[in-house]
Amino acid sequence: MRSASSLTRYRRYRHFAIAAHAEKHKVHGREVGRSGHCLSEGSYGRRNRQAIAAREMQVAARLLAVERVHLTTIEHYEMFSPP
Repeated sequence: MRSASSLTRYRRYRHFAIAAHAEKHKVHGREVGRSGHCLSEGSYGRRNRQAIAAREMQVAARLLAVERVHLTTIEHYEMFSPP
């Protein structure tokens, strides 16, 4: 059984891991979006990169929502857990 402080540290670590993963998706989405701008308008490659960028941004938004819920849960747990 983990102690309350080690459990809190573990939860905080997971919170930062989720946030870092979301940031990776955002950066990848921006990079793919930028690389598509050099392709001709309406080309398959440009549309494909736009679709990939949009999907990466959706994944990042969902991960950030999970991260906010996770942080709220951590704060709630810390507020009501014994010292």
